[in-house]
Amino acid sequence: VDEFKRKNRGKDLTQSQRALRRLRTAGEEAKRMLSAAVSASVEVEDVLPGVDFTYTLSRALFEKLNAKFFNRTMATVDTVLTDAGIAETDIHDIVLVGGSTRIPK
Repeated sequence: VDEFKRKNRGKDLTQSQRALRRLRTAGEEAKRMLSAAVSASVEVEDVLPGVDFTYTLSRALFEKLNAKFFNRTMATVDTVLTDAGIAETDIHDIVLVGGSTRIPK
C-alpha cells in the first residue's frame, strides 16, 4: 500500500476493498514465487480504475519486511524448548510446514 501511494500520489487504494483484495492476492502469489526465485513481480492491472500497479519484490526485502514476524516465531520456539526442558543442542532436525517456510533463508 505504501509503495502504491508513493508511485501514485493522490490515489488511495485503502478505500477500495476490491483493490486491497487484489493486491493481497498478488502479494501472496509473489510470496510463493520467492520459494524458488530471488525476486518476484507483483502485477495488478486496473487495481483502481485506469491505474495499473507493478512492483518487483526481492527475497531480501521480503525477509526485511517480515523480520518482526519471523523473530516472533523464534521466541515461541525458544519458549517451547524451555517448557520441554530441551536444549538447542539436543535438536537434530527441524521440519517447517506451511506459510513462508519454503522460502530459503
